Amino acid sequence: MPGKVRVIPAKTSEPIKHVVIYARVSSNSMEQLESLKAQISGLVGFVSGHNNWKLVDIHIDIASSKKGSACPAFHKMIEECRAGLTDIVVVKNISRLGRDTVEVLDAISTLRESQVRIIFKQEELDTLTVGSSLLISTIEACTQAENETRSANIKWGIKQRAKNGSLGFYRRKC
Repeated sequence: MPGKVRVIPAKTSEPIKHVVIYARVSSNSMEQLESLKAQISGLVGFVSGHNNWKLVDIHIDIASSKKGSACPAFHKMIEECRAGLTDIVVVKNISRLGRDTVEVLDAISTLRESQVRIIFKQEELDTLTVGSSLLISTIEACTQAENETRSANIKWGIKQRAKNGSLGFYRRKC
């Protein structure tokens, strides 16, 4: 019969791994939502490229980087991992998993205690590989320092503009 092709998937002896994706953006602005869409699309494509992986959930948080802002999807994901429902967590990059080094390392520690593998797609890091914990903590520490420097620079710029009267905030009508 011409025109009919039936695809037979390759058999693998490896067990099916239950995979979840975790994605986070800092606000619900259009730009951030486009970023979220790109994160999810890229990670779904990555997961679908593995024959023995089954995508079981996508956890999404829209939360700022401020300490104390809630990330309910993150906490739900952690609970599912502790319950043994997940084998692998895939995240775009280290900074999406937590807001600072301590938070990221706590999350990694919790997931590893639950025998869950974490893959950071952008950095090409996998907690299954030897030495990745040191590399992850080093990258996260650098990222945190960069964020703190950026924040300090922004605050300094606002103070300077307020001092010389060029801060647009003071020109608004009440």
